[in-house]
Amino acid sequence: MGTLVGHVAPGFAFLALGFWHLFSHIKLHAQQPNSYTSSPWFPASKSRHLELFLIMLGSSISVSMELFIGPGRHQPFDSDGTIPSNHLHNFEHSSISLTFFVYAAFAILLDRFGPKAQYGLTQFLGALAFGQQLFLFHLHSADHMGVEGQYHLLLQIIIVVSLATTLMGIGLPKSFMVSFVRSASIMFQGVWFIVMGYALWTPSLISKGCFLNLEEGHLVVRCHDKEALHRAKSLVNIQFSWLLIAITIFVMLFYLVLVKFYGEKAEYSTLTREDDLDEDLDDVESQKSKKVGEKKNFMDIGKDFVPIDMERIFEVIGIGRVRVDVTVLQCQKQKLVQQSDAQKHEFHCLETKIKELKEKQASYDGILITVNKLWNQMVDDLVLLGIRAGGGQDFLQILDHADHSGGSIPPCPAEQIFLCRLLKTDSIQSNENDGIVRSVEEALASRHSSTMELMKFLEYTIDAQRAKTESIADDLNGKLYTEDVIIRLSKIDDMMKDEAKNLREVIDALHSKQKEYSDEIQTCISNHSTDQSEIKRVAGDLEEIMAELEESRRKLVDLRMQKDAAVGIHMPAPSAVNGSLSPEKTADKSKRMRELRDLLDKTKILAADRLSELEDARDENHTLSKELEDLENELKDDKHIYSSRLYSLLDDQLQHWNDEVERFKTLTDSLQADRSFVVRREKELKAKVESADAARNTMDTAVPRIEELELNLRRCIIEKNDLEIKMEEAVQDSGRKDIKEEFRVMASALSKEMGMMEAQLNRWKQTAHEAVSLREESKSLKASLNEKTNEQKCLASKCAEQVEDIKSLKTLIEKLQKEKQELQIVLDMYGQEGYDNRNLIEIKESERRARNQAEVLKSALDEHSLELRVKAANEAEAACQQRLSATEAEIAELRATLDASERDVLELKEAIKSKDREAEAYISEIENIGQAYEDMQTQNQHLLQQVGERDDYNIKLVSESVKTKQAQSFLLSEKQALAKHLQQVNVSVESLKLRIAQSEEQMKHCLIEAVRSTEEDRRLAINLESARWELMDAEKELKWLKYAVSSSEKEYEQVQKKINEIQTELDSERSERKRLEEELTELNNRVAELTSETGEAAIQRLQDEIKDCKSILKCSVCSDRPKEVVIVKCYHLFCNPCIQRNLEIRHRKCPGCGTAFGQNDVRFVKI
Repeated sequence: MGTLVGHVAPGFAFLALGFWHLFSHIKLHAQQPNSYTSSPWFPASKSRHLELFLIMLGSSISVSMELFIGPGRHQPFDSDGTIPSNHLHNFEHSSISLTFFVYAAFAILLDRFGPKAQYGLTQFLGALAFGQQLFLFHLHSADHMGVEGQYHLLLQIIIVVSLATTLMGIGLPKSFMVSFVRSASIMFQGVWFIVMGYALWTPSLISKGCFLNLEEGHLVVRCHDKEALHRAKSLVNIQFSWLLIAITIFVMLFYLVLVKFYGEKAEYSTLTREDDLDEDLDDVESQKSKKVGEKKNFMDIGKDFVPIDMERIFEVIGIGRVRVDVTVLQCQKQKLVQQSDAQKHEFHCLETKIKELKEKQASYDGILITVNKLWNQMVDDLVLLGIRAGGGQDFLQILDHADHSGGSIPPCPAEQIFLCRLLKTDSIQSNENDGIVRSVEEALASRHSSTMELMKFLEYTIDAQRAKTESIADDLNGKLYTEDVIIRLSKIDDMMKDEAKNLREVIDALHSKQKEYSDEIQTCISNHSTDQSEIKRVAGDLEEIMAELEESRRKLVDLRMQKDAAVGIHMPAPSAVNGSLSPEKTADKSKRMRELRDLLDKTKILAADRLSELEDARDENHTLSKELEDLENELKDDKHIYSSRLYSLLDDQLQHWNDEVERFKTLTDSLQADRSFVVRREKELKAKVESADAARNTMDTAVPRIEELELNLRRCIIEKNDLEIKMEEAVQDSGRKDIKEEFRVMASALSKEMGMMEAQLNRWKQTAHEAVSLREESKSLKASLNEKTNEQKCLASKCAEQVEDIKSLKTLIEKLQKEKQELQIVLDMYGQEGYDNRNLIEIKESERRARNQAEVLKSALDEHSLELRVKAANEAEAACQQRLSATEAEIAELRATLDASERDVLELKEAIKSKDREAEAYISEIENIGQAYEDMQTQNQHLLQQVGERDDYNIKLVSESVKTKQAQSFLLSEKQALAKHLQQVNVSVESLKLRIAQSEEQMKHCLIEAVRSTEEDRRLAINLESARWELMDAEKELKWLKYAVSSSEKEYEQVQKKINEIQTELDSERSERKRLEEELTELNNRVAELTSETGEAAIQRLQDEIKDCKSILKCSVCSDRPKEVVIVKCYHLFCNPCIQRNLEIRHRKCPGCGTAFGQNDVRFVKI
């Protein structure tokens, strides 16, 4: 943490974790509301512990970033093994990540072992992780103050909520609200981390009056004064409250969406009859009777509904004004809805079961695929091992057979192709499940046996090869005659030739297979490309066809609408049993009236819309005029200018640059103070380099001496070999024992001397290695010296650049003085103009006249008067205001520029003085460096002379050693001398080692000091970069302000254009309104004429309809009495006396349809 990435990356991790928990808890509660139990983590579909593995991965990445990747030295500890003070916060953040890693690891272990207290222990570990997070953020070593402190305080509140809900979850595992709040708090914690990262480390998002500052290697937000700090904290609180509202809205909407999608649908049981029906009734009655609680499917509902309910619906359509038939239809509709909901719920359950089965099947297929791949890979590896072991053609035949069987498609059904390929069979012949299982087991056993045979064959070939190698080793190790050796070697050559032939054949076969595979791959790629092009072509054709279908559909719809408009929709109703209606008659009578009413309604709606639009336009014109007046008043007011955002921004920037100038002055002073220390360190480094060069020279002198000794040793070895050869020849020529004994003694003596010489040679080699290492160290020291000289050159170039900067500053001062004089002249001119009040009086009089004209024009505008005078008055008023504002702004700007130029002149004078001092100091330093460089050159020349003398001495030694080697008699004396010289070399090497150790320690101290100096240079570079960025931001803000001024002027012009357009629209709307009013009067006259003509016909039609309704309400049997009773079987209405008369008869049938009914089927109805 402590950076943008360090906050945003864990923020995204917490956001993803909280969102996953929220989704899982809502889904679980929606599917199981009664048996809900929360879970501390949720398994994934393919990998059960995916969530916990991701937590462990994120925690380990965070720990590595904090301790190893983030620090500059890529290690958490200091050189002495302690924790640096500037890396304490890294250890705190890594401790938080380590706690979450422990939680995830133990959660996996608890899930594997499955103890009884698994849930409680897992929740306890999660609470421990949140508690660790709260503890380390509350007692942070960084001591967050100001804006950062406010952000971290609000973060601690969110962590407290997460900790409390996790602890509550231990005792309330079935509480959905506890899990819901915990998930939302984790998600809110992630969002707050992301907001902190962007708000604290993005300069453009920092609050007004605050800035980024580098303190102790970290960027910190600091404010100029207490007011800016208070404002920034208030903005943080507002930001927190807004985010809290946004998270609450999102969580609630997400809950509603998931509950709607995964919600449990209620089951409805079908309604039944209240009364038990008689068993003697016919099939129509038996279809309606069902037992209580018995469910129906859609086919049974259709059978019950078709014979009776459809007839009833048609009767209701025929007599659409009877309320009883409508209520019956509603009851039937409610039953059907209930039954359809029950069937939908059943279908939903079946779909979930099918999905689960498909998921299981997919996992099973994946396991089969992996098993097949591993099995084929194992077979291929065995074949290749057999070929390497010397199997030859047999294994190649097996490989060919495997490739042929793997490439062919077995003749079996599509769902069994993969299983047939796995089992290496053509088909699975069985109809029952047990038979399929047996056949699969048999095929697996056969494939297993084939692989085992391949393994045995491989073992056999390996044993054969091992026997061959053992026999060859025995032949080579045994003591044989020359002829036997020649025979065995010829056999071995033949065997090697056969092996080489086999290997060539195998390699050729593998090359041919590789070519075949590459050809197949190329064909597959070409086929894939052709398929892709064909798919694109088919997709284009499909889009064209869909477009044509859409056009034809639109044409069809247009034709139908035209047909309906031309012909009209006629729905002839079936003849009712109890009466009849004539819809054609009523439609013919009321057709014209309907059209007229529709036209009137449309005209009224249009007129109302036009009036509302006119009123809106008038209101907008009024508001725009008010805004213009307000703008004019603000432009006249000086207080508004001083309180404007632009003026405050410029004032804040001026203060900020003053603070930056003071800070850079302090930095330059500190650099000048450290300069003497750097010079002293450079001198010490030069002395250390000189000592290292001296050590290197001594090493160079020892190296040629060692080479000479090696040459002597090699010559001795060659002479020894010659003597041994001569001794063997002498032994073969003469078989005398005394000569053999003498030669043996000589050989033993020579072997001893050779051993001693080899021991000495090893010692000399060690000294040579040490000398080489010393040479490498001297080279590294020389490289460091070159680096220091380069740094010296850089400092000299910087000094020259600073001198040039001083000259440029002097030129700037002269320019500023000239500009100051010019500004003083302009200020005097404007001051003289201020004493003359005639221009202001004239302007005020013109302004008053313009206002009077504006009032006159406004009154004329209300009475539909002239527009050109309004425009002229507005333009005159705007010109006057612009002149006033321009003069006032120029005066204020000139005063501000005068003050700023005076301040800049003073600051530049001080800067020139400091730069002169620095230039003198740099010149003195450059002179000292030049003198030191001349001293170094003289020392180097002296050292080169010493090296030449040592080379001459080495040449003399080589000549002397050549003379001493001419005779063998001087070997012993030379040996003693060499031993003494070797002791001296060892002593000198030990002394060199001590010097090297001292120089290494000195180099370590130098490197530490160099690292510190580089860190200081980095800090200075970062400060300079931040200053440059701030300059860039200031320039951007200035450009933005200029752009804002230009955009405001453009907006003002657009407002004027809009006013003109609105005026033209008002005129057009007025003309349209007059035209519509004229049309409305004409239509009203036509309606009055039509109503006078058709009034009597409408009265006659209504009287006929009343008569028809009365005839419908009367009984169809006697046609005198009203309908009082309904038969439940067929829902026909009759009077009570007619039905009682029918009940007295033995054969009780409905007079309308002839349906049989009983006493219980008759019900009284109020109409």
